[in-house]
Amino acid sequence: MWTFHSRAQCLSCHNAWSEYTLAFNTRQLNRAPLFGGEKATNQLVRLTTEEYANRVGDNEHVLPPFSAASVKKEPALVPLQGDGTLDSKARSYLHVNCAHCHRFGGGGGQVVLELDAAKPLQETGVFDVRPRQGDFGLPDARIVAPGDPYRSVLFYRMAKFGRGRMPHLGSEFPHAHALDVVGKWIASLSNPPKDWTLSNPDINRPEKAYVTFGEAWPFARALALGKIEDKLADDLPPLVAKHGTPLVRDLFEGHTPAAPGARKLGANPRPASVLTLKGDPQKGAALFANKEMKCANYHKVGTAGGAVGPDLTTIGQVRTRSELLDSLLNPSAKVEPQFAAYNVRTKDEKTYTGVLVKRDEKQLVLRDAESKEIVIAGDEVESVRPSRLSLMPDGLLSALTPQDAADLLGYLATRK
Repeated sequence: MWTFHSRAQCLSCHNAWSEYTLAFNTRQLNRAPLFGGEKATNQLVRLTTEEYANRVGDNEHVLPPFSAASVKKEPALVPLQGDGTLDSKARSYLHVNCAHCHRFGGGGGQVVLELDAAKPLQETGVFDVRPRQGDFGLPDARIVAPGDPYRSVLFYRMAKFGRGRMPHLGSEFPHAHALDVVGKWIASLSNPPKDWTLSNPDINRPEKAYVTFGEAWPFARALALGKIEDKLADDLPPLVAKHGTPLVRDLFEGHTPAAPGARKLGANPRPASVLTLKGDPQKGAALFANKEMKCANYHKVGTAGGAVGPDLTTIGQVRTRSELLDSLLNPSAKVEPQFAAYNVRTKDEKTYTGVLVKRDEKQLVLRDAESKEIVIAGDEVESVRPSRLSLMPDGLLSALTPQDAADLLGYLATRK
C-alpha cells in the first residue's frame, strides 16, 4: 500500500486512488526513467528514498524505502524489444496502452475489460469472449480468439484507422512492431500453440489482398513500413477506394491521400472546422440512424431509439450548435446525474457497466450501452463505483469529415 506526499505535485490530485490503482502503477514505475540513461536510479527507489511516497504495510506500519535489491523482487513490465517472454511483452503492452481505462473502475467505456498485467488472462474478459461493441465483420469474432489474430477484435482495432481504433489516446497510426508481438501472442494461446508469421504480400496479384483481413493486413503492414515498391504504392489508393468492404478499407485509410473535402476530423478535431459549415439535416438524420455511429442506441428521438442517454426529441430548443458539438466531442465533460454510468462487481468476480436504473436490498438493475437491462441480486453485489466517463464513447466523430459532422449537428439543431 502507498501514501503520497503533497510535494509530489503530479500526484497530489490522486489522493483518493485505491490500493489497487497504486499497485497497478507500481509495475510501470519499476524501472529507470525512460531518458535517464543506464545509471539512472530506479523510479520506485527514488520515489521512496526521497519521500515522495511511503510504503505502508497491512497494519499501516511504514515500511523501509525500496532499495536496488528489494525492487528486483517487485513485478515489472518488459519492453516490446528486449528480454522477456512473448506473453510478458504482449501483456505489458496492453497494460501500458490499454489498462489505464480497461480495468474495473477505470472508465473504459461500455464494456469492463481488465487488462492489468497481473490479472490472469482467463479473468480479463477478453479470452475467447464474443465482442459486445461490434465485430467489424470478422468471421466468428472474439475479443481475443485463441490461435487466430484475424478473428480477434482486439488485434483488428490495433491495426485499423478511423472509428473504433485502439489505443484511443496518443496513437494515430498502427504500431507495426506491437502488432507483430500481439499477433504472435494471440496465435500462441491456442492448444497446442501456433507459430504465427506474416507472409509476404503477393505483389503480382495485389487484388488478392482485398478480400479478407488476413489477406489484406500483410499489404497494409508492408505499406506502413515502406516495403511496397513505388509503383504499387501509387496504384494502391485507387484499388482501396474501389473496394466495398470497410473491414479492409479501414486498414489503409491513413496511408492513402484523402480526396478533396474527405479529410477526417481525427482524434483532435477543431470545432471551428465544423461550426463554420452549413449542415444538411437530412444527411445528418441518416448519420444519426447509421448502425456504426450507434447514436440511436443511446438516444431516443420521438418514439424510436434507446434510453441510455438523454431524449433528443427537442434538444434543439435547449442547446446551441456550439453546445451540441461540445457534447459530441467531449461526452464525459458533463453527464446528467440520471445518466451517469456505474461499474458493478459481483461476488463471483463478474463486472458490469451501465446506467443505474434501480437499487434496493433485493436487486440492482443496470441499463447497458445496448439499452438492455441487467438484473443482479442484491446479495450478490460486491461493490458499486461511479464511472468517470459517459457510456457514450469518446472519438465518436473522429471518422467523420467536417461536413459529415456539420450535417449531424444540423439535424440535432432542428429538433425543436
